[in-house]
Amino acid sequence: MKFNKLVVLTITILLAFGWGLISFQDTNAETIVLQNGDRHADVITLKIDLDKVGFTVPGNTTNYFGSQTEAQVMAFQQIQGLPVTGVADAQTLLALQHAVIAASESTPTGLRFGDRNEAVIQLKIDLDQVGFTVPGNTTNYFGSQTEAQVMAFQQSQGLPVTGVADEQTL
Repeated sequence: MKFNKLVVLTITILLAFGWGLISFQDTNAETIVLQNGDRHADVITLKIDLDKVGFTVPGNTTNYFGSQTEAQVMAFQQIQGLPVTGVADAQTLLALQHAVIAASESTPTGLRFGDRNEAVIQLKIDLDQVGFTVPGNTTNYFGSQTEAQVMAFQQSQGLPVTGVADEQTL
């Protein structure tokens, strides 16, 4: 299974670079793909991929990289343990591709964003006991704050960061 993920990731990266889906410009030895204020077709792909892993940019999916996109990139970078710059650099895009692949391969079982049941309450209690407190009341709704804490927990444990409380995460 790990071999297949590596093969898929390698092919995805090769296709993206080889077909020019991702373009780079060098600025002071830092690789920058897209940043606040830019308009580019790759911004649409960035927003779609962010959405796939739980970092939705509100509004229409346009080619404009604005403050809302920057905020979601920063949130993703923070959860992934990357430098929080708000710039979709090569390191961020690679981590995003890993997360998209992991999300697409995740099993349909488990607790995820939008779920509402008693198991969500237990998940929040368990997260709180290990230092990943979900702010607010302990309700039975799995919202964005719960998802963020699940992702932070997964990151801390070296698990695939999907935001889904699957069997391995639980």
